[in-house]
Amino acid sequence: MSAAFKKTDGIAGRRISAVDIHVGRRVRTARLARRISQEALGNAVGVSFQKVQKYENGANRIGP
Repeated sequence: MSAAFKKTDGIAGRRISAVDIHVGRRVRTARLARRISQEALGNAVGVSFQKVQKYENGANRIGP
């Protein structure tokens, strides 16, 4: 397996790229540094806390 891909995502089987994981970790680190919850971040950017959770885990790619 290439270093660019880590694991597959659930039922869809989409490969989670190392970039998605790295970006998700950066989001989580920034959120925790500001001491805000996933729910508060989600409300601020207009998505659910579940979406924020998926972004942080690299399961969903953050779009424009």
